[in-house]
Amino acid sequence: MKFAQKSIIPILLLATSQMVIASNLNFLNESAPVFHFSDEDFGILMDTIQKALNEKKDGEKLSWKNEKTGHAGLVNPLDTTIENNLKCRNTRLINRANKRIAKTVFKFCKQPDGEWKVSP
Repeated sequence: MKFAQKSIIPILLLATSQMVIASNLNFLNESAPVFHFSDEDFGILMDTIQKALNEKKDGEKLSWKNEKTGHAGLVNPLDTTIENNLKCRNTRLINRANKRIAKTVFKFCKQPDGEWKVSP
């Protein structure tokens, strides 16, 4: 596992909501697709998350695939709310790598700088 991959796992863990942490840590173990992602996979996923949250309506899906690795996934904004004056969206992520599939739901909130970040 490369440095960037090792460093993103704790960041995802810290940034994830308490409910997701309590209910589903499986996305962080070796059997999870994200464990096998390359740096390029992560980049494509993060770009797809930003694009889906900015451009897709609730219920619409946006898929991604890294042709080099064959790893792929889907970003599906589920609903939109306003929390602490920030636009927030509960979003399902489905990721696939090395014949492994994982489904998780995160809440992303749009920051004043325009970037969407996972909200606790």
